[in-house]
Amino acid sequence: RIRVAEPEAAVLGQVLAAERGRALPQTSDAAAYTREQLAQPLTPQAAVALALLNNPDLRARNAQLGIAAADLYEASRMANPMISATRLSGDSGPRSQLTLGIGFDVLGLLTLPANRRNAQAGVEAAKLEAGSAIVELATQAERAWFEAAAAQQRAQVRELAARAASASGEIAQ
Repeated sequence: RIRVAEPEAAVLGQVLAAERGRALPQTSDAAAYTREQLAQPLTPQAAVALALLNNPDLRARNAQLGIAAADLYEASRMANPMISATRLSGDSGPRSQLTLGIGFDVLGLLTLPANRRNAQAGVEAAKLEAGSAIVELATQAERAWFEAAAAQQRAQVRELAARAASASGEIAQ
């Protein structure tokens, strides 16, 4: 029996979370989680979690991972044997001829190990692509959060400087 790892982006996301010391949400309702997180101040961890939960590209990669796992399952199985039966009867008598046959794909049986290795390589490639996309998206979300926070802080500093300049102008008069 072939064991294929669960083809879920969440599994790869858990690896990412473990490396970064954060836990990703375990939720089946991404929309409710998104509303809940957006109702409060956004943290870098929440930004990453929301990006991972709601990104359509990651969902597509997850589907590709599932397809690769299905290909591995199919490549690891031998094709069904074929059974045939033929009955021939003549017009001039009760005698008939019965022919039974069974066949299977010998070439498929010989190439089964190579097909399985190729399909396993496809699964591993899909895992690596999905993992890379997860890390890239998490990095982009985190960077975007920090850039937004920095822009907000710059705006606050500029506003404070403008108020200070205004107050200093009033004092100078």
